[in-house]
Parts: sequence; C-alpha cells; structure tokens
Amino acid sequence: EYCEKESEKAEMLHLCSSLNAFRKVAAKPTMLHELLNKYKSCSPDVGHLLQVLGPIQPRYYSITSHPQVHKGGLHILFDVQKDGLCTPYLQELADQMIRFKIPAKMSVFLRSIPEFSLPIRTNDQTGVTCTDHTVPIILICAGTGVAPFRSFLFDRFKANKVLNGAWCILGCRGEAFIPYKDY
Repeated sequence: EYCEKESEKAEMLHLCSSLNAFRKVAAKPTMLHELLNKYKSCSPDVGHLLQVLGPIQPRYYSITSHPQVHKGGLHILFDVQKDGLCTPYLQELADQMIRFKIPAKMSVFLRSIPEFSLPIRTNDQTGVTCTDHTVPIILICAGTGVAPFRSFLFDRFKANKVLNGAWCILGCRGEAFIPYKDY
C-alpha cells in the first residue's frame, strides 16, 4: 500500500503473502533499509513502521572489569557490527573518550546471572560461602565471550596476587579480533 510503482507494490504484496517468497528473502539476513533501497518507491508511514517493528530489545553486554580493581568504572567488551544499532554508538563514545580524555556517562541497567560464577566453597565453621581461588580452572570461550572471564581472572589475581592454576583458552576465527592481546 506504500509503494508508488505498481511493479514494486505487486512484488512486496507477493513477499508478504507467499511463505516461499518470504523464506527466499529471509534466508539471508535483510535489514529494513536494504528492502527500502531495493524498492525505492516504497515509503511507509513512520508511525506505521514504529507500530509494526515494535521497541528495540535491550542488548546485554558482559562486564569485564572487577569492582575492587576498577573502582568507579565499568568495562565492557564488544565487537562493532557495522549494521548494528548499539555497537557503532559505543565505538563513537569510546573514540570521543580517547580523543577528548573525558569519561563517558550513559544510563545502563544491570542484570545479575547468579548461575554464572567461579567455583565456590562454604566454610564449615562459619557457613560463609565465597569464591574458592585455589581450585584450578579452565575458561574456554570464543571472541567477546572472554569478557566475563577477564573479571574472573581479576578476582582471582586480587585474592592470590597470582593466577594460580587459571587457564583461559580463547577461540577466534582469525587474528582480526583477538581481544585483550596484552593479557
């Protein structure tokens, strides 16, 4: 209904009414702007788009810093997705922080995942549960999956002043993205 050219309107209606045609387009991730560039006479009403698309879902990032080591700061790790909504913004923010040497401020919310933790032990006499930094640990991840492990390693180092039997194995498809090469 939003296409001026009849041929584009017919093709769009076919995409919306034929499951096979839709699957053909959906087989490759397609962004809205790509469809609008392909069907240039299509100019849907912004209000209708907002109603159909719904709100942007939150994007969760793992914290890579440790509260006792990085007091007053919060570190996250991300890989910039050129078609992403959030990571290009975060990259621009990080560039401004570096360029102007000022801390960035933004609103965030934290979500706790208690199931994701280091091995713990309970003191038989006091009943206090704490992280057991003496247990050897192997951390295996890929790409940005290393983010929470960095915090774990800071926690272990803070307690022992050595990493004490901690191995972090990082898998990446190539050397283009190997975070924290210096560690």
